[in-house]
Amino acid sequence: MRSLHTVVIGAAWLVVASAAPAAPAEEAELVARINQLVAEHFPDAVVAQDNGKYTAKHGTIVCTVHGRSLTGRVSAQRYEKEGPNYKGFMISISVAKGRYDGQTSVPQTLNQLYWKTYFTCPSTRDGKRHYVIKFSFGSRLDNDFKKAVFEALPKARAFGEPAAAGKQ
Repeated sequence: MRSLHTVVIGAAWLVVASAAPAAPAEEAELVARINQLVAEHFPDAVVAQDNGKYTAKHGTIVCTVHGRSLTGRVSAQRYEKEGPNYKGFMISISVAKGRYDGQTSVPQTLNQLYWKTYFTCPSTRDGKRHYVIKFSFGSRLDNDFKKAVFEALPKARAFGEPAAAGKQ
């Protein structure tokens, strides 16, 4: 049976989805840093934890959009997608096995229709797993919060390269 723990801190949700667990201390450090930032900048945020899965969002909207292929072709079929409003954000962090082996070059910032999404997949400290991090933000998200989130996120490094002391 799954358990759900919810802590009311405001209109945001913090999520780290765990496909393969990172070293528990490492994952806990990242969650604690993000939780602290959300609490400092959005004290009325809502934070939830469900079996080690976390996500954070504040100030989101649901838009009707047309999908795009990898070549940029626009689909005629529409669907609804949640994203941040001009002052909002969404962050998702998951841990997967092995090194990142996806099609997308990382890190990069994707220009979505109404917001930007920073996407990166840095390895964990031991190099046996990697994070999958998506940080979407509106054009007027508080710059201090945005800067603090980027500083708190693990940095990309070569596969197997040890992290600098005190940093991921």
